[in-house]
Amino acid sequence: MVTEERAERALAYLIKITDDTELCADGARRSPLAIAVQEALMAEHMRKHVWAIEWQKIEGAQGKRDAEAYASSAYRAAVEEMAASAARLEVLRARINSAKIAIEVWRSQNANRRGPNL
Repeated sequence: MVTEERAERALAYLIKITDDTELCADGARRSPLAIAVQEALMAEHMRKHVWAIEWQKIEGAQGKRDAEAYASSAYRAAVEEMAASAARLEVLRARINSAKIAIEVWRSQNANRRGPNL
């Protein structure tokens, strides 16, 4: 059973998470969801960037450069940041999905109480 209070909280959450309420470093206002998506994308690209920088620092055959770039502490830190930002984004997506389900269940419950529309 989803109470009306729970449905209202779910709706409020969906509005909050998608509303452009947070002021970012660039002066723009973005929603918490947009910020999480941006951070995940940036982290993925930074991982590639860090790998390229590390690769350029190493001399030798391509295989050696690849292996050492992947094994570098800078690359590992970039991968860890990418994983953390992806996890934060997935938590938001799961919460959004949960809120949507709660609203749909509440709507269905209320439609069943009203009976058939003839």
